[in-house]
Amino acid sequence: MVTEVYLRPFGLNEECAVMSLPKDTVSHKRAMESVAGTACRVYPLRKDAPFPIMVGSTLDRFEGLIAALSALCLQNFPEEGFWFPMEFTPLYCGWPMLAKDAVHGLLGGGVVEAYGFGTLKPEHHEGGNQVLDGEEVEVVQKRWVPPGMAAGTSSAAPYVALMPTVKSAAVLGGPVLEMWSAGDLRSANNRAHALADGGATDNLGILPLLRRKVRTIIVHTAQTSAVTQEDFTSTVWWPSLFGRVQVGVGPYGVGHLNSRSQVFESEKYDELLAQLRSMEVQGKPPVAELVLRVLKNDHAGVTGGHEVRILWVVAGVCRAFREALPTETAAVLATQCPQKGVLDLLRGDKERLCRSFPDVNTFIGNCEGRLVQMLAENAAYNLVEGAKLVGGGLERYFEPHPLDL
Repeated sequence: MVTEVYLRPFGLNEECAVMSLPKDTVSHKRAMESVAGTACRVYPLRKDAPFPIMVGSTLDRFEGLIAALSALCLQNFPEEGFWFPMEFTPLYCGWPMLAKDAVHGLLGGGVVEAYGFGTLKPEHHEGGNQVLDGEEVEVVQKRWVPPGMAAGTSSAAPYVALMPTVKSAAVLGGPVLEMWSAGDLRSANNRAHALADGGATDNLGILPLLRRKVRTIIVHTAQTSAVTQEDFTSTVWWPSLFGRVQVGVGPYGVGHLNSRSQVFESEKYDELLAQLRSMEVQGKPPVAELVLRVLKNDHAGVTGGHEVRILWVVAGVCRAFREALPTETAAVLATQCPQKGVLDLLRGDKERLCRSFPDVNTFIGNCEGRLVQMLAENAAYNLVEGAKLVGGGLERYFEPHPLDL
């Protein structure tokens, strides 16, 4: 669905495709050489475009009697399975961190070039059981990993609840991919893994930036409930970055989601929420700027020990934006929203612009055009005008800052 809605209009929906850096780069040349003689295409990144990082998670639920019994004997092992963050980029993909799954052994410890992702593990390597930075290995390409799979994995939330095993995930049409650890070529984790979206570890895409020690970040969140609602925290996953999430991944996992994702001090979430709510109550763009101390989190690959400046922007319609709307648009925003269930959305009913805007469910991606345009316009307005309120303008976030020096 994500591929159809978001990538097909730009001609980026082919299944036999791989990503690369822009043309005339080493990355593009190597990708072209890898697909030579096949029907596969290379999608190069546009020159001077931002470097995209698509966040996903691998989910390793217990398979087989031995694994299940082993899990029962392990202390503090997540009941819902072992979640681990992963990244898709035009240059490289994989598990950037090295971790130990208490049931199967090592996983992660490196990434591979995007065109070589999804291969079977190397059978032979002169360097032994580890592949070091810059080394090359011969692998068997089992499938190409196109942009559609990367983007689709980042929105594969339904399979969190539906896939008890890798095999069942594949049968249900969920993303499944061969992955192997650069840290241990003999690991039992070098096999097919079920993939899910980044919500199980980070559904805002902040952790990859903290792993790279980026010091200034702009975060724009979307949600299905207003930030001013008393139960707001119980409707979103991203408070786990502060160790404050109240809803887990599936029937378990609130504590585990917090522990594998927390990188900010817990009390700072109250400060953030108070600022956002104050702006919305005043009819202003709901934004907040905080300088946060980054905590160490080995599971997330974040070393911590530094500070980061973040401009937070949440969905909400401020007074000035609403007052500037054309009469016709304002009238549409006053209409009652139709009650819809999952079956309505699956059979093609489109999400419409109505009174609940901008707290709408865009999960299926089947939205009418004017709703999409209004979401984009409102988000842009909140970002640009909100940045003026908290610090003098958006340009300041693209200039050197003391934290960046």
